[in-house]
Amino acid sequence: VEFFEDEPVIPKRSDFITGDANETTDDNTFGNAMFEAQKGYVHVDSALSYDGTAAGSSASATLTPASSAVATGVTFTAGAAVFTATDVGRELWRKAIVGVGEGRATITGYTSTTVVTCTITKAFTDTTAMAAGNWYITKNSLSGLDHLEGETVSIVTDGAEHPTGKTIVSGAVTLDFQASTVHVGLGYIGRLKTLNIEAGGITGSGHSKPSKVVKINPRFFNTLRARFGTDFYNLKELVFRKTSSSTNRPAPLFTGIPNEPIIFPDTWNTGKKVIIEQRHPLPCVVQSLDIFMEVSDE
Repeated sequence: VEFFEDEPVIPKRSDFITGDANETTDDNTFGNAMFEAQKGYVHVDSALSYDGTAAGSSASATLTPASSAVATGVTFTAGAAVFTATDVGRELWRKAIVGVGEGRATITGYTSTTVVTCTITKAFTDTTAMAAGNWYITKNSLSGLDHLEGETVSIVTDGAEHPTGKTIVSGAVTLDFQASTVHVGLGYIGRLKTLNIEAGGITGSGHSKPSKVVKINPRFFNTLRARFGTDFYNLKELVFRKTSSSTNRPAPLFTGIPNEPIIFPDTWNTGKKVIIEQRHPLPCVVQSLDIFMEVSDE
């Protein structure tokens, strides 16, 4: 039996326009909504996932911070028993609902199953109680991975690729940092190769004539990372992260045509094909390709 995870619903920027003077605020709200959505895609096989909202949801526990500002020694109170003494070092994050709501804190002390002391590292929106399912408790290790024992796995943490090279030992794996949502499984490579491209020549069909690809304008849909080229050993990586992208988050999924065409060195030969490859456990959807070629009639 093979189970395919549904893709998450990815927000559209156009749904977050609130007024002509609110572009910066709308960008932030959209960015929060995109970040939450990106936690949901699973592009690893035989996956096991961790959802940091589950503890609060299963216990129907709200979470209330005593203060919202960045500070140490802040008490957080849960509406039901959810904490243990081993939670020290884990983090509490507020979930952005439709892009609204921020805040992160590190647990520094355990008082009871409903009360912990924290250092707030990112200010919370307010001190109102966060509803069950609207807050995360992070994790930096996963167990129950016995079906992947001895395998070198791919890991996605909060929508981003975790540093590689992790191997499952005794059914468990330790992450390099805390994460609110984790997917662990076997990585795979997705490849697309076009049929021979007919670009035509002055004297007729170009199928048997030497040709080379000059540049490509692809159209993507909710994509993060991809490699293009005409030779499996000389593929060019596309970079989607911008200097304006938020740190400690994956770059937002990209939809549309990149501002700059993909230009890569190519050689003259016949039977020209374009290759698209995804080596990472991230989404990649190519909707169309505009291919610019040169054809020799000699």
